[in-house]
Amino acid sequence: MSRVSSSCSQPLPTPNPTHKPTQVATPNPTEAAGPSTDPVKNLIPDADGYELVYSLAIPSNPAYKNAKPLYSVDNHQSFSGFSRIAYYLELDGDYVWVSMDAFTADARKIGVPCHHLDCGDGQTRTVIQQMVTNVNVVSNKPGLSGSGLSGNVEVSER
Repeated sequence: MSRVSSSCSQPLPTPNPTHKPTQVATPNPTEAAGPSTDPVKNLIPDADGYELVYSLAIPSNPAYKNAKPLYSVDNHQSFSGFSRIAYYLELDGDYVWVSMDAFTADARKIGVPCHHLDCGDGQTRTVIQQMVTNVNVVSNKPGLSGSGLSGNVEVSER
C-alpha cells in the first residue's frame, strides 16, 4: 500500500468498504489554464495542471500479489517527463490530496503497489522507499494540511 508520511498532525483516513476511487495524477506543463469540469481540480487548487493517470475503486480485500489492479482509468503509456506526482483519496466524504516532487520518472511505478510482474515495469516488483520533497497536503479533515513539507514514500506490498 502506498504511504506518504510527513509532519501532519493526524493520520490518513483508514480505508473501508464504502470508499470512493483513488486517483493518481501527474502534471502536464503544456496544459492550458482555464475553468475545469474536474471536481477534484475545482475542490483543490493544487490539482490545477495535473492529469489523471490511474483511477481505481479499491476493493474491500485487495489481492495484488496474484494480478495487477483493475484500473478504471490507465493512461500511464502517454505520460513521461513529469516532475510531480499526486494522490487523491476520498472516503465517506473525507478526502486527502498529497502532491510531491516525483520519486520516479516511470509512470508505470506510480500506481497501486503490487508484487505481480504485470505491475510496474513488468520485469521486477515495484518497491520504493525514499524521501520526497516539496510535499503539499490538502484535506477537509482539520489538522491534515500543509505545504512545502518533506516526507517519506514507501511503495510495497505487505
